[in-house]
Amino acid sequence: GCQRVTAVSQAANTESRRRRLYRMKMGAADMPAQRNSLFKGARAMTTVALMGAGGKMGCRITDNLNDSPYCMSYVEISAVGRARLSERNVAVTAAEEAIPIADIVILAVPDRIIRAVSAQAVPQMKPGSMLVLLDPAAAYLGEVCLRDDMSYFVTHPCHPPLFNDEETPEG
Repeated sequence: GCQRVTAVSQAANTESRRRRLYRMKMGAADMPAQRNSLFKGARAMTTVALMGAGGKMGCRITDNLNDSPYCMSYVEISAVGRARLSERNVAVTAAEEAIPIADIVILAVPDRIIRAVSAQAVPQMKPGSMLVLLDPAAAYLGEVCLRDDMSYFVTHPCHPPLFNDEETPEG
């Protein structure tokens, strides 16, 4: 099972990694951080790490979030998935670089590996961050590593809502 973790100590360079990822997204990767005034007094940008970004569901999410206002990191380990991301002109980020600075980590991975991936990702996540799961069954069956200092959001993007505002059966 997964050990219960109540606090994670992050490296001192977490903020510099976030800035570097943001500068890369904004096309200013070669600018030194001290000359980049985007962070002085600015509201922090939400950083999202998408695990399994080159998979079937991951590519759908990648396509939807690629031009979003979020600072995105796309994590993919398979050669086929990396090729799909390359076709989309999306750069791959290593999990150990993306996860510790992410405000939100989305697990778009096959159901059968959610336990292993969450056991790897959750201990690296910063306190106050959120793990988004696309498989309600994994959460229900206790396949997800949990921490008290994080939030969890479980959804399934392909299922219709259970509760609608429909007034009639025809609605």
